[in-house]
Amino acid sequence: MRACPWSILAALTTCLLAGSLSAQAAPWPRVYRLSTTDTAPVLDGALRESVWTRADSIVDFTQRDPDEGQPVSERTVLRFLAADAGLWVGIW
Repeated sequence: MRACPWSILAALTTCLLAGSLSAQAAPWPRVYRLSTTDTAPVLDGALRESVWTRADSIVDFTQRDPDEGQPVSERTVLRFLAADAGLWVGIW
């Protein structure tokens, strides 16, 4: 049985963001727009395609260690792209 891309996205989002965003005082639920594309991005690690710049950026991460709840010490950007061909996750 083939898994639905939306269920995969929900599982990934839950796993990746639950710990990082849960310590913040901002109201829940946060809503991010899933960007879709007709063309798969090139898997070269560069993330230069224009579809990446149109995707919503998730940047409000917090630390778990050493200072739980504080802003991250290194800027982290997470973006998702979806298409019939698959689901891509870009992390800077």
